[in-house]
Amino acid sequence: IPVTTDDSIFIEFIEETEEGGKKIPTRRVMETGPDDLIVNLNIARGVFWERGQNPIPVIKGDREAKYGLIEQIMKNMKENDLNVFQLVTEFKVEAR
Repeated sequence: IPVTTDDSIFIEFIEETEEGGKKIPTRRVMETGPDDLIVNLNIARGVFWERGQNPIPVIKGDREAKYGLIEQIMKNMKENDLNVFQLVTEFKVEAR
């Protein structure tokens, strides 16, 4: 679940499609808002459940994103019993 500098929220996942008997991984990206996040996240998780997998959502907050939005996402997830997730951020590495 990337959250960008301009506070846009996306759900990214890999969906497998079949072509000619071969499974082809396809990257899917859905833009969402904080109010629709849980519905859209469950759509994405359904793809994994069909494969017998139980994914752990990862919230990837851009270092310029507003913390209040990240906090709202975590609150929405907890209120919907999605208590297991990871939170990652990017740090700027300065040259030495």
